[in-house]
Amino acid sequence: MKTWIIEPRDAFIARDGRPFSTGGRAKSLPFPFPSTTTGGTRTRTGLDTDGIFVAAIADVKKIEVRGPLLVQLDDVTGAIAEWFAPAPSDALLFEIEGKDKQAMLRQLLPRELPTGATTDFLCDNNLQPVYLSVNEKSKPFGNAPRYWYWCEFEKWLLTPDTLANREHQLSCLGNYGPVFDSRTHVKVLHDSQTSEEGNLFQTSGLEFTHRVDEETCAADRLALVIQTNATESLDGLSHLGGERRFVCWREGKAMCDVFNSNCPEAIQEAIIKSKCCRIVLLTPAHFINGVMPTWLCDDTLYGFKAELKAIANSRYQVVSGWDFEKNASNPFGRPKPTRRLVPAGAVFWFDLLKGTDEQIKEWIEKIWMRCVSDEDQDRKDGFGLAVLGTWSK
Repeated sequence: MKTWIIEPRDAFIARDGRPFSTGGRAKSLPFPFPSTTTGGTRTRTGLDTDGIFVAAIADVKKIEVRGPLLVQLDDVTGAIAEWFAPAPSDALLFEIEGKDKQAMLRQLLPRELPTGATTDFLCDNNLQPVYLSVNEKSKPFGNAPRYWYWCEFEKWLLTPDTLANREHQLSCLGNYGPVFDSRTHVKVLHDSQTSEEGNLFQTSGLEFTHRVDEETCAADRLALVIQTNATESLDGLSHLGGERRFVCWREGKAMCDVFNSNCPEAIQEAIIKSKCCRIVLLTPAHFINGVMPTWLCDDTLYGFKAELKAIANSRYQVVSGWDFEKNASNPFGRPKPTRRLVPAGAVFWFDLLKGTDEQIKEWIEKIWMRCVSDEDQDRKDGFGLAVLGTWSK
């Protein structure tokens, strides 16, 4: 599988399926869903030399795509310089009085309910609630980085104790990712090439830059990156997302390719020894039973039982869109059903029951940097890309 960089040339608009018309407003999602970049990948592979889509939709839907992830590019070469991961939901940042660029990092951990206590949302699934590892009286940090540098994220996966309960310089931990850029547009009459009175609309897209110096306006180049088994070249300019904004596709080159990485040996050894782990989502996932995964817990696939113990996640995301597959009853396609997604950064704690060392090792290899959504097509579409971390009970 090859890794491809997608660098937006204009303010990028990632749509979620909500309608938009002249006179209205279109605001991008904070980060595109996998369906956006997957659809772009499959569209480019199905085009002929004249730019006409000629492939069978059933065939291009078999193409696997993982991602997108956020990366920082080298200013000179355009190669991948830094990888980012969405901030894990079991890591919370709190304010430090008098310090606006530093924060205290705390960890969420599962715990048994106190004796005599009960809840109305966990009992049916036998899940444990999650608590802060220590008492914290400060307020949560209001503008915490949404994306962590991969090196800091890997430390959190392996030894969260080394990062938790410490002060952190926010710029060293990560950044907020693409920023919103709002524009006002007018409707232009075809005949006169003048604006039509009263027909204004606004768009709010994502600028893939990160300001590092307010005085000099210095900024880092950001981009999206995916991995796919598509055999055709994706190089070149094309439209992607809403409003037909331009992006540049090119093959990704980096000293370290996260997509092709293996689970670090230290994480594998810790999981095998403790028979428990965390799974962290890098892209949103779709599960049939809401927030509860089923494919991950299927003991017939791996020969042992992965029992879900706790979940930490933020508010669900909603995705829809338009299905371009046509038939006699739907000559123009049809709207896709609205679905709720578990957001990127969600953390699942698992007990690995009665698994041998070899079975657990094989399970780790099948989970690391693979998609874990319940349905096979969602996994091919890139929903639920995941990595594993340690968990010390």
